[in-house]
Amino acid sequence: MIEIAIQRTSAGIGAVAITGHAGYAESGRDIVCAAVSGITLTAALGIMAYGAGCWRVEQEEGWLRMTATAPPAYQDPAQIILNTMVLGLREVCRLYPRRVIICEHQPQTASED
Repeated sequence: MIEIAIQRTSAGIGAVAITGHAGYAESGRDIVCAAVSGITLTAALGIMAYGAGCWRVEQEEGWLRMTATAPPAYQDPAQIILNTMVLGLREVCRLYPRRVIICEHQPQTASED
């Protein structure tokens, strides 16, 4: 299963981590892994190009992590890229719920104590 963890702050997405394999088909023929990889790698390229040096992108076989190195700003191009990425990943999760899981962590407010 592919696990996607999205950490949100009050200003937007602060970190994204993607780990695992879908196991939908053999390596090289897995359309679920290909979809998630295509969406996330394109977002990572966009962040590296338009994120104003405020993001760290790390990737190895089976995982990818994008982390803000400065507080995210709501209208930052990286936030637009990341939120668009999340839309695509939610659709893959909707189509293949046994292969992809998304966990979104929201910041707690004082009233939630």
